[in-house]
Amino acid sequence: MAVTVRLLHTGVGKIARAAGGLTPAQLRWRPGPRRWSVHEIVGHLLDYELVSAWRLRRIVGEPGALAEGWDQEPWAAAFRYHRLPFARLLRGLREPRAVNLMLLDSLPRRAVTGGWYDHDRGREGGERFLTLWAGHDLDHLEQIRAIRARLGRPAR
Repeated sequence: MAVTVRLLHTGVGKIARAAGGLTPAQLRWRPGPRRWSVHEIVGHLLDYELVSAWRLRRIVGEPGALAEGWDQEPWAAAFRYHRLPFARLLRGLREPRAVNLMLLDSLPRRAVTGGWYDHDRGREGGERFLTLWAGHDLDHLEQIRAIRARLGRPAR
């Protein structure tokens, strides 16, 4: 679990570095139809962070509680992240992550083991939740790096 928490501590910084140096037009460039731009990915990561904040609190405060599902596409469309200032979105991602990590780091590790009930996958432990959360950062980091490569900008 310690490795997973370390990944959560570094994930947003890696995302910010990977997006660094791209122009506004490059941040908004989509690699294909129905594919998100770097700008939209960061907006999605903000959504995911807020959902993860809620789930962390449910796992710790109400072990075994149902984890509500959510549909990322309508959220992305409704909030139109591509129209918001990128720097503010990135700051909006950093701030809740810092609070979430402050809370997570203050807990004894056993507090996260209670787990939850996922409506699709059934009962899952808290470690699985942390792994999914950290892995989500890594998945989108690779997506951003792939977009940079398509734009002819070397990976950061």
